[in-house]
Amino acid sequence: MEANDAIKEIKHALNEVHGEGNEFVHIQSLINFLESLDKSASMSIEMRKTQHESNLEWYKAQRQFEIENYKAKVLSDAEMFKSVIQTGQSALKISFIINGGAAVALLAFIGNIWTKMQGPEVVNDLISSLISFGGGVLLGAIATGITYLTQATFSKNWVKGGNLLNIISIIFVIGAYICFGSGIWFMRNAFITHLIQK
Repeated sequence: MEANDAIKEIKHALNEVHGEGNEFVHIQSLINFLESLDKSASMSIEMRKTQHESNLEWYKAQRQFEIENYKAKVLSDAEMFKSVIQTGQSALKISFIINGGAAVALLAFIGNIWTKMQGPEVVNDLISSLISFGGGVLLGAIATGITYLTQATFSKNWVKGGNLLNIISIIFVIGAYICFGSGIWFMRNAFITHLIQK
């Protein structure tokens, strides 16, 4: 096979791949194609034509397999990302609900016992508990804002910034849960002190 014939074969194969809408050629597939082209240089013209068609069909099948594999990976990644977003939204909603609900219940309790004189220990624990629940709601709200910024950052393909904001958002949600736990602890102390004073 002459050098011109080899160049024409390569151009022809690349044009066919490009004609199918592909902009990139897999390096390993191109190397395999060139090796088969090298082997076919000593064959007869008819055998080379048959071998070329076979190689070209194999290359097309290989390329199609790679495209389908890539599509499946992209689809899988998109579904995983949706799942992560839904889980994060659930965590944010729960942090609002538990801290907000606890704050409302605590305010109702404070209103009920306000008429009865309580010692400063009970009042201090109840105020600390209310501050903790309010802090949990605030941290949940900040985490929601950071989640929005995280999505905006990922949409601009700023992966490092998106990952950093995602970690910060997770820390704020964990902080909201810690506030809920500390609020429960202060409320427990207030109840114990209240029961002891009775």
